[in-house]
Amino acid sequence: MNDQAERLRWLAKSLKEQVNAEIKGNSVSSRIFAVTSGKGGVGKTNLSLNLALAMIEYGKKVVLMDADMGTANIDIILGVFPQYNLFHVAEGSRKLNEIILEGPRGLRIIPGVSGIRNLANLSTQRFEQLMTELREFEQNTELMIIDTGAGISDNVIKFLLAADEVVVVTTPEPTSLTDAYALIKIVAQENKNPTISLIINRVNNEKESLFVANKLKQATQKFLNLDINILGYVVNDSAVVESVKKQQPFLLTYPKAPATTCVYHIAAQLCQQNCFKPKASGGFFNRVMRLLRR
Repeated sequence: MNDQAERLRWLAKSLKEQVNAEIKGNSVSSRIFAVTSGKGGVGKTNLSLNLALAMIEYGKKVVLMDADMGTANIDIILGVFPQYNLFHVAEGSRKLNEIILEGPRGLRIIPGVSGIRNLANLSTQRFEQLMTELREFEQNTELMIIDTGAGISDNVIKFLLAADEVVVVTTPEPTSLTDAYALIKIVAQENKNPTISLIINRVNNEKESLFVANKLKQATQKFLNLDINILGYVVNDSAVVESVKKQQPFLLTYPKAPATTCVYHIAAQLCQQNCFKPKASGGFFNRVMRLLRR
């Protein structure tokens, strides 16, 4: 564990130097990761938050957007209660910069909203208002993590199709794996060349994670002709449960916990991938708008 921690510290320094070099060369573009799951209750939102904090440690400037329009709860996990959210931006009563929350380590958070079943049901004027604000914000963002709603609703799929990379979170439970496969299948049907990565959450050990991940990977290869990337795993750790009770990120509350080490490893994998080449078709929120209007 000490060797792994030392390697992660070295990697953090290396990645920060890489990011600084990219910024000086003006080659950094906004990149969008959509973190999703086939079903609720797999720890997706908590993982999104801690993953964002880990990537900041590696030198990234990160925005975390709560895109669950039904049961948004990143703010609850952090123990903050925003007065305004995306709905107020959509209706024009607030600007996007007025609703952004400042989180730990300088993490910027765009709070989601409960009560809007379908973004497409917004009036054209309100939807244009929301997308205009988000597009302008995206231009000044290096990396954005979109925490989508769980499941395979139309709006979730649209966010996944517009993202540069889809990160699917599942647990070893058969129902979770089945729903994860169904989600991946729909994305693959709509996008012939998707970039999809997999995180196995709440495993007992690495051996179990590899068994579960390879099982899903083999299924997607055989039946979907799709090769998904295995990002890593997060162990079943009491520190995660305790941090949720405290409404604090476990990465900060329990920096030496096994789950924390796992998250840093996953963040390193994402940062080491070519994170500086986003899709070329006009930005994430332009793509979302086109998809919602299809």
